[in-house]
Amino acid sequence: MPVRTNAMVHRREIGNQISYANLFWLFMLGSMAGFVLEGVWCILRKGHWEHHAATVWGPFCIIYGIGAVVVYLLAMLLQKRGLVVRFAAFSAADAVVEYCSSLFQEVCFGSVSWNYSAHFLNLGGRVRSSRRAEWCRFWMKCTTTIPCRSCSPI
Repeated sequence: MPVRTNAMVHRREIGNQISYANLFWLFMLGSMAGFVLEGVWCILRKGHWEHHAATVWGPFCIIYGIGAVVVYLLAMLLQKRGLVVRFAAFSAADAVVEYCSSLFQEVCFGSVSWNYSAHFLNLGGRVRSSRRAEWCRFWMKCTTTIPCRSCSPI
């Protein structure tokens, strides 16, 4: 009989708490929230509404939905870890999602939606380090304010 460690039991508990339906709705809500966030950001920066919808139909900015799901899964996995570990994990995950999304768009569609080459500490023009800190603060606030077990988007 194999020996079960606390980490194995913890992962199994997390797996039982996650449902595909919740992940789907979290993705949808994150995508719509990203659409609104991008529009408001353009109003503040440029003085007019500009949308960055990434779909043919509907107000969806898919990268935000992917990011929301990834951070939710990380929050569930790391809920018993310290703030520094979670902050570092959120930062790394956010950078990977943004980098891979940018690379995918450029390779598959031949287009570029953002370019951070002119910014300090960028990663190939695809990821901007100052944005990582802002998003990590946001995710840390969300995951410390809302307990992961009740973090259901439905």
